[in-house]
Amino acid sequence: NGIRGGACLVIAEGLCQKAAKIRKTVDKLGLDGWEFLADLGHHKTDDEDQSTPKYLQDSVGGRPVLAHPGRPGGFRLVYGRARTTGLAACAVNPATMVILQHFVAI
Repeated sequence: NGIRGGACLVIAEGLCQKAAKIRKTVDKLGLDGWEFLADLGHHKTDDEDQSTPKYLQDSVGGRPVLAHPGRPGGFRLVYGRARTTGLAACAVNPATMVILQHFVAI
């Protein structure tokens, strides 16, 4: 009579992660007893600073921040293979190296 693994997966992945989607369907169908879905998935508090992402708050002083995340046209790293990098290497555009005065160390 214990909770089995399958039931835990249904609750964790089915209800908690998809609460907003299930709530829309429940509201559309007019079903009663599903009001608890409105409370699931709200983990943020009003005190959190949303203007600066957490990983930028932890950045080391004196090191350049190449671009603010989400800014159009900002510097971004693209992972994958290219003719110039081969199978197990990384590369930075030479123009980026000139702009940063050869600061980037990979």
